[in-house]
Amino acid sequence: VTLANDYKELVRQYQQRRDNYRLVAVEPLYRGGEFRYLSVWHPGGGKQRLWRDRSPGNLRSRQAQYRREGLHLANLEVFSREGTLWYLGIWHPGAQGNSRLEADLTWDEFLYRWGELARKDFRLIDAEVYSTAGGIRYAGVWQADTRKFRLWKTASIDTLLNKQEEYYPLGLRLHDLEVFVEGGRTYYLGVWLESGDEMRLWLNQPLEQFVNQQNQAPAQTLQLLDVEAYSTTGGLSFFSLLRELGR
Repeated sequence: VTLANDYKELVRQYQQRRDNYRLVAVEPLYRGGEFRYLSVWHPGGGKQRLWRDRSPGNLRSRQAQYRREGLHLANLEVFSREGTLWYLGIWHPGAQGNSRLEADLTWDEFLYRWGELARKDFRLIDAEVYSTAGGIRYAGVWQADTRKFRLWKTASIDTLLNKQEEYYPLGLRLHDLEVFVEGGRTYYLGVWLESGDEMRLWLNQPLEQFVNQQNQAPAQTLQLLDVEAYSTTGGLSFFSLLRELGR
């Protein structure tokens, strides 16, 4: 896990690490008027791409270009910085070149696209929820896939955890989690995909506890996949999604 004070520093980290590490997730952090990028890296390196743009259309153009290079959009982050909405993508090599990017959707539009693409054998792998002048909007990355899947939105963390237990015997594992505020209420949006992996979800960690726990987590048994930061009255807290290795 690394921290960058601005996008230029994030790009420098990427350029310095990309031969030996793979960038898997970026999470923008707002704390005390400061803005930083938190990045998650896995050992490995190799061919990958990082791109940030103000337009989802331009990001789709990059997606088409990188698809020809054998890369697929693996992670999407949408965030506001000094009044500008940004779309940040991470591309990895793989066979999942057939992917879709949808952005700036209302909840009803997002659900419609989710169902429509599912019928065409696309599965949601990454969801984004963000605020605009017109209200909350949703974006997502879909990849060609035929695995079982679920999507659930709730204002109760207990309900989300109950869904975890309900879906586990079906072979479904939490793949992505979004935490956001709408109308003064905190919501949780979970994406599940069929998988044989064993996953852990660490809840409500303050920044210092999150960093310490990541430094102490045994690398040979736990692999951090994704981070979701959100604001509380006490400052930033984190949800962490980890994969158990060797299971």
